[in-house]
Amino acid sequence: MGLETDASSASKTQGAGPLGTGLILLLLGGFFMAERFGVMGFDIERAWPGILILVGFSLLISAPFRGGAAKVLPGLINLLLGFFFLLFTQGVVAWDRLESLWPVFPLIVGIAFAGTFLASFGRKPGLLVPSAICCAVGTIGLAFTVTPLGSFFSFLGWPMILLSLGALFVLGGLLSLVARSLLGLARLA
Repeated sequence: MGLETDASSASKTQGAGPLGTGLILLLLGGFFMAERFGVMGFDIERAWPGILILVGFSLLISAPFRGGAAKVLPGLINLLLGFFFLLFTQGVVAWDRLESLWPVFPLIVGIAFAGTFLASFGRKPGLLVPSAICCAVGTIGLAFTVTPLGSFFSFLGWPMILLSLGALFVLGGLLSLVARSLLGLARLA
């Protein structure tokens, strides 16, 4: 029985490398052949994110065969970065907007950690911590760089944030004191 399991897993892993490599070669060959026949112009300055996308797809396709969830993290990062940069190289988003879209990078990493957690079928809950941190940084960063919220806080600056946090801590401390006092009175009665 153990030999059947080993043999079936060995046959799965033997086909994974050639499958991913073959798909990449077919796609690259198709691009270059289309360029030769004038079907589409292939400009490396505009198409380089496609390499990231191909690497990402290759890693994700080979994940069930070799490496499992360990290949999902780099696969998703490559795939999502490729699509993100494709927006710039195809002219959908201007390159000067990258300055305000930097929070997309931690967001991509957070999504990749979440995808790796899902690919591990929930067996690696520790992946949720970096996922939550990166997604929070990315989301809050986008809120500050893309929305009017950023200009509001740049006007008021860090003192407003410190005052708000201080007020929350003082309010929490006061509520805690009141709750303890009420519990003490309840015990006396």
